Amino acid sequence: MKSIIKLALSIALNASILGCATYSQPVRFYDASSCEYRITSLRQDIHTCYGEAFPIEYAVLVAAQSDDQIFRGQLKTLAGFDWEHERAILITALASKANNDGYHTDVKTAQDVLGASHFMIQLYSHEGELLAESNEQVDLGWIRANQR
Repeated sequence: MKSIIKLALSIALNASILGCATYSQPVRFYDASSCEYRITSLRQDIHTCYGEAFPIEYAVLVAAQSDDQIFRGQLKTLAGFDWEHERAILITALASKANNDGYHTDVKTAQDVLGASHFMIQLYSHEGELLAESNEQVDLGWIRANQR
């Protein structure tokens, strides 16, 4: 049993050192009215908060340590995405300060998602499956190419 725990800790430490995502909890996020959502029950939570069903298929999480050039640049690129047509939502996560715009995480969740990384973008299915992630800015083709 101790060897399994040591192995798990070693894997988590190595992933953290390499800048890989090690956050294993379902990402929780909020909207401007403070309604809470979980990435693992996205459709159900949206139905609960809005009182009607939305055919959401994907969530894109953009996380950064600060509201810097790479974060703003990524959001600018994503501004050209037709979120409703693509049946997707955008979630922002800032580790350095509270962010209450649109769908957003709290600071602690942003810090946990980022780990040792400065910037990360993740694509999730509506069931919370992590489909793709990158520590570099991506274009709209990256999102479409990683949808399943």
